[in-house]
Amino acid sequence: DAFIVGLRSLKERRLVFAAIWTSALSWSFEALMYWLIGEGFGLNLPFPVYLLVAAAANVIITVPSTSGGIGPFEWAAKSVVLIFLAGEGSEELAIAYAAALHALVLIPITIIGLIFLWFMHVPIIRLLRNNMTDAHANETGSDYCLPLSVQSTLISVQDYGKSEHLFCR
Repeated sequence: DAFIVGLRSLKERRLVFAAIWTSALSWSFEALMYWLIGEGFGLNLPFPVYLLVAAAANVIITVPSTSGGIGPFEWAAKSVVLIFLAGEGSEELAIAYAAALHALVLIPITIIGLIFLWFMHVPIIRLLRNNMTDAHANETGSDYCLPLSVQSTLISVQDYGKSEHLFCR
């Protein structure tokens, strides 16, 4: 039902144009970051290659794998770079680039997430005990209610104030 409601926005050209424009802008900024890091590694590849790296790395992490897509992201980024990079030591350079790139993508957003948790007064212990159920939480007297995966699916920053009932306080 919510999916159908969401599709109604496609009737408004202004919203569709805004979505396409912001998506293209976002992908361009991401590819620009990939290019800057590539320049730092001396890859000297054309900008469209970094758009391919961004697309490949982001598509492959949609497949369920490890937290943060560690492994598949690096494989995709390395593979795309190696298509366009030749010479001795190119595989090692591509691996180093992919690992550094992913670290520079993951670490800042992880730090920002931890800062948001602190501002929202969500204790880290809640994240560490994400396998407890509501019943077990009530039996043990814990204030934890829902697994982290459920919380992150149900609660966005926008909805946080309306969704306080999902947390046991």
